[in-house]
Amino acid sequence: MNNKWKDRLLSSGVPLEYEVAKILTKENFFTDYDFAYQRFDESEEKEFSIDLRASGYYPFTNPNRIDIEIEILLECKYRNPDVKWGFIQILNPDDQLEPTSGMPIKFIDEFSEVRFKKIWKVLDIKDCSNKGVELNTLNGEVHDTGIHHGVNQLIYSLPVILSEAITNRLESHLDDVFPYAFCPILVTTAELRLLNSTFSIESVKTTDSLEKISKDVPYLIFRTGLYPSFKKHCKNVFENIPDDEDIERFEYFNDLQSLMINSIDGKKNEDPSIRFYKTENLMNSLKKGSGQTYFDEVVICNLKSFPILLKKIKSAINKVGKNIEGLKK
Repeated sequence: MNNKWKDRLLSSGVPLEYEVAKILTKENFFTDYDFAYQRFDESEEKEFSIDLRASGYYPFTNPNRIDIEIEILLECKYRNPDVKWGFIQILNPDDQLEPTSGMPIKFIDEFSEVRFKKIWKVLDIKDCSNKGVELNTLNGEVHDTGIHHGVNQLIYSLPVILSEAITNRLESHLDDVFPYAFCPILVTTAELRLLNSTFSIESVKTTDSLEKISKDVPYLIFRTGLYPSFKKHCKNVFENIPDDEDIERFEYFNDLQSLMINSIDGKKNEDPSIRFYKTENLMNSLKKGSGQTYFDEVVICNLKSFPILLKKIKSAINKVGKNIEGLKK
């Protein structure tokens, strides 16, 4: 009997996507397949897509109440059991990283009537990398094509997703506007191996197995550098979102989310006119294509650990949801 169709069906990713969608549905997320988006590439727009887009609403157990809307964007990569994904550890000390680093769930309260008070490090993922390779331990092939492609598909989709969320909040009735969060995840059947801190040319030459120079991890945060083309893409996506003072809703959120600057040159601020406008600041950053910290981290997860990761994400949303400050005038 010819069973080649089985290998080809598995390699298509469809069974993996369906399995991931079932896990999401079980945790009260609503899923859609093949989210298409336009990507600016040099002088023209090209169409790309991600495998799954899932929407959830906190608190997840109450269908009549929404405090936070969260979207999970997913790429799925099926690999045969001989394929491992190896990742090097990040060498930069923590104090050199951006404040949002290590937090792949991005929270956006700038276009809502509430403010998140505590969001730092609510998602507990300790392993982190900024470089990965795919290794086939049977035929010896080594490359980064699959990882690179999956991460890029997600990264370039994020400005589109966020622009939709912002536009909806500027156009919808205030009763239907909620704070927003998003998280990109690359799910694979490949075993994830974090290479030891002693990883080196010599360690590769002298070892007789990948297992001896690495450890198995269920998931990790993957930090990626953004190409100049991404900045163009980001500017292109956000340029048509209205944000001037003539737009009443934008002005409303901008005033509502403004923060007093506590001090100037070390002196106490006594001038109530000196404010930091969160909404305007975010919008300006996105329109300049400089909102990198919102788009430079992806979670990479092994399929077997995806249910655990999803529960961790929901727990993180729960922690943030318990620390919401209402700002209605």
